[in-house]
Formats: sequence, C-alpha cells, structure tokens
Amino acid sequence: MRPPSITSDHLSRRRLAERFLAAPGARLTVLRAPSGFGKTMLMAECREALAAQGLRTAWLALDNADNDASRFAAGLVQALAELGVEAPEGEGAEGWLALLDRLARHGSAFALFLDDFEFISDDAVLSLVRELIGAFPPGARLVVGSRTPPDLGLGRLRAQGLLQEFDAGDLRFSGPETAEFLTRARGLRLAAEDLARLQDKTEGWPAAVRLASIALERQGEGSDFVARFSGSDGAVAEYLAEDVLAAQPAERVRFLLRTSILRRLDPGLCDALHPPGGSAAILEALAAGNVLLTPDDGAFRYHSLFASFLRAQLARRMPEELPDLHRAAARWYLAQGRPAPAIDHAIEGGDAAFAADLLGRHARGFLEQGRMRLLTRWFDALDPAVFAGRPELQLVRAWALCFTRGPRRRGSCWTRPGSRPTLIPRSPPRRAPRASWC
Repeated sequence: MRPPSITSDHLSRRRLAERFLAAPGARLTVLRAPSGFGKTMLMAECREALAAQGLRTAWLALDNADNDASRFAAGLVQALAELGVEAPEGEGAEGWLALLDRLARHGSAFALFLDDFEFISDDAVLSLVRELIGAFPPGARLVVGSRTPPDLGLGRLRAQGLLQEFDAGDLRFSGPETAEFLTRARGLRLAAEDLARLQDKTEGWPAAVRLASIALERQGEGSDFVARFSGSDGAVAEYLAEDVLAAQPAERVRFLLRTSILRRLDPGLCDALHPPGGSAAILEALAAGNVLLTPDDGAFRYHSLFASFLRAQLARRMPEELPDLHRAAARWYLAQGRPAPAIDHAIEGGDAAFAADLLGRHARGFLEQGRMRLLTRWFDALDPAVFAGRPELQLVRAWALCFTRGPRRRGSCWTRPGSRPTLIPRSPPRRAPRASWC
C-alpha cells in the first residue's frame, strides 16, 4: 500500500502529468503499456502532483494473490479508509453494499491508484472493481496501471467521456526526452549522431534507454557502444529474458522465437513458420498482453531490440531450425508473388544455391525496374562462385555494379570457370537496359 519512491534519475514526464491533471472529470485513468515503459513512475508522479494540490490519494500494488476476492476486498477497504471512507461493520455481500453506499455519499474528491493490474483475471475481483467505479462520487478517480487491457467496461466509460487512456505511444521517450534523460539524469554527453541512433534503436522504450545509459557509463561516451547496441546486449537480454520471455507459456515462446526472423508479422506467414497454426489469435493475445509488439499496416512487428534478442535466443536454442525457417518464409513470399523478401530470406538462411536460383528467375525484372542497389546488395552477400555457369546473372551483376559503383569495378564481374574475365562496355547506358538486350 506504500507508493514507490521516485528515483533520483527519474525523468519527469511533465507533459503526461499535465494531461493527467487536465482531465479531472475522468472516473477511470488507464495506463497500458509493455514492461519498462514507466507506468509505475508516471503514476507515482501523478499521485505526488495530486497530493500537492491537497487531494487525498491511496495506493495499492497488486499481485497474483489478489485474484482472491476476499483478499482483494480487504486491501481495498484499507485503501478506502486512507481516503476517508470508513468500512461498515457488516461482512460479505451486505458489508460490500454498505461500503459502496458510503463511497457514493462521500463528499470529498480523491484518487485511488491500482498498480500491476495485469495480475487480475478473476471475474469476481473484476466485478468488484467495476462496481467500485460505478459508486465513485463526483471528483473521485481510479488510476490503473496494466500491461494488458483491464476488463472494466472501458467501452461504456469511453462513450460516456469518463475514461482517460495512456498507451505505449504516449509513454515512449521522444528524442528530446531521451537526450534530457541522458544528459540531466545520467550526466552523459553524446554526439547528436549517437543520440539519434540510440533513439532509433530503442524506439523510445524507457527501460532500454536506461539500460543503455548504464552501459555507456561503464564503457565511456566515446566508445562504439551505441553502434553495437542491440537486444543481445547483456543487460537488455537479461531484462527481456526475466521480465518478458519468462512470463510466456512454452508454446508462445516457440512462436516468438520462430517468427523472430520476420520483419513483418503477417498471420499467414507466421503460420508457415509455426506449423501448429493459429498465429492470428497468438498475435492478438501478444498485442493485448503488450509484449513489445507494434501495429504495422494491418499486421504487427516486434520492437527492434526485442526482435534482435529473440533472434539471438533462436540461434542459441534452435540453430538447426534457422535454415528451414528462412526457406519456409521464402516459399511463402514466392507464393504471394513477392520475390524480393523471398530472396532476402534465402540469403539470410545461408542457402546460396536457392538464392542464386531465385535471382536467376527474377534478377532481370529487378534490373528493368532500375533497382540497382538492391541487386548489388544481394550479389555482395553471395560468393561469386555460385554464379558460375550463369552468364545472364553475371551480366546483370556487372550492370548493377556499374550503376552503383562505377565502371572501374567491372573487371571481374563476368567469369566462367577457367575463362578470362569478360568485360562489359566501358560506359554503361544512362538508363536501365531493356529486356531484349540479353
């Protein structure tokens, strides 16, 4: 029941606290975001702001044991007593109804904070909280922090204008907030380029910014740490393993690992990599549980640090599955008429022969589209030996290199086993070649 102390290096979320204070008519405020987004600290900051205004507040941190209605009600009675609502003498249903009546007739405004609400799943406990909200007098508000959407009749409260919501998009650090945290709270001075790179890698995830700052203090601001920073960094990996992955059931962990190679989590594609199927339901459950998923144009993607952490776990736990997973992804993309990501997966899976076959079928089309940099990236990723006996591919490679790096790099672009290099014309055409020239 004791609210947490605000740490000395806490970055004040002034704009969010002001938004919280600007909605006194909200009966319920919900802060919903994944682990490490600063829900608890923002709630503590808002509680202090209300207390400074003379408003009475009470705090209740929840855990699995609070799924027992009797235990939860006992804690609630104590919290309400701190707010000046005395418990009635009766017990059971009669005592609860009497408590709700006293609450409804309570004359003073107050705020009750319930943290870690994701632990609550018992229908009886959820019913108690819904009844509690319904009995709140004017000026009273319930503030809930949760990783998952609380089943508290949010749709009805939203329609009545009684709901205030904060999500991960609200709680993530902006670029200036990341800079302020590193300079003011941690005493670090990073170059603008490193700040931008760190913001891009962390996507404003406050826990990741904090963990990166700790590592920077050890390694020094002038190190190449920011360039190397990823989800496999020791502190980040330990945090994700303990606080995110360990909370998932075994089948869901297998899903997370298998699909970590994907840049975009399309349910059909995920089914191809996760044979049990049901990916759409799993993705919705993960999104509802705020497991570092981000909506992406009708699908989802993993937070970049979470994705790199999962890929490192996949390589450690199931290295033998990597080639098959990339091959399955490539075949799914081919079936969808999308050769570019199919070639990417063939290369990433280490299947050079398969990648060369795909390039043999599609490289000319990409050349006609003028996608020289894409072709050059693919050719650079493969051993030139795989192009032996494929003169058309060698010529496409030569043209791509000429357009991206200049004709001086053309010398050994087109070779056959035991033959001298065959050179392309000294000056490539200004426009991409047409299909007929081959």
